[in-house]
Amino acid sequence: MTHRHDLPPNAVDAEREVDLARIGRALLARWWLIAGATLIGMAVGALIARGGDPVFQAQSTIYLGQPLSAAGTHQVQNIQRSSAAAARIIKAPALVVEVAAYVGLDADALGDSISTRVIRRPSDAAGEGDLMEIIVRGPWQQRSEKAANRLAESAVSQLSTYADSKIADLEGELQVEKAELAALEGQIAELESSIASGDDEAERLRLQTVLSLREEQRARLIEDRVATELGLAVARDIERGRVVTEAASRQVDARNRTTSMVVGAFIGLIVATVGAFGWSAAARHLRRGLQGR
Repeated sequence: MTHRHDLPPNAVDAEREVDLARIGRALLARWWLIAGATLIGMAVGALIARGGDPVFQAQSTIYLGQPLSAAGTHQVQNIQRSSAAAARIIKAPALVVEVAAYVGLDADALGDSISTRVIRRPSDAAGEGDLMEIIVRGPWQQRSEKAANRLAESAVSQLSTYADSKIADLEGELQVEKAELAALEGQIAELESSIASGDDEAERLRLQTVLSLREEQRARLIEDRVATELGLAVARDIERGRVVTEAASRQVDARNRTTSMVVGAFIGLIVATVGAFGWSAAARHLRRGLQGR
């Protein structure tokens, strides 16, 4: 009996070509079986993804904020600009326990259901991003929503301590400027009244000089107040983080639909390919049996 390893190299190559040709013909002849099994596999994968207990997903979006220097001329690199730090804060055990107690869930179950995703622009440096999604996925509809919103509020609060301090300082400064401006307005009004009713020309000239000084002070105070108001607006709207969109629960597939369909199609393809080979082999044996009779 001649074994394959006893054949000359050319004969082995020829036999391989025959085998490959036979495989190709078998697959081509049974293309409908392969296509049908692949489609069935995709359908089964989609059903598996959809099956099981209902799963709800709630996601809120937060703006991390962009802290600036006191003069507002350049960015300050702190924890607020790190999306990795934000994710760690959101998934911190202490915060998870607090939120779980707030919504009435087991802390471990809630912790396993939390994920984050950074919405990054191409120009963002590594580890930085303007927006982050906080996602809670589990078999709870309203509680997923409440948990995602609470996590978002807590994360913004912890990330914005620098901006909150600046806002508090600017608000205090603005109150002082408003009080000084109000007092100055009162002095100007009194000076104008005294000048209008005075008979002594020398006194009127002196009061006019004082009035001019007070009006210059008022102009400077108004400029300072406007600058403080602008700085406060920047701190509130740009530097401080905030919740951009609140979470709303929606039912989703228990498993990733696309992945399940791809896996199902792959399994269907393998089964159909093996079936095509088996079909071809069975047909050959049947033909040989009929010919041997």
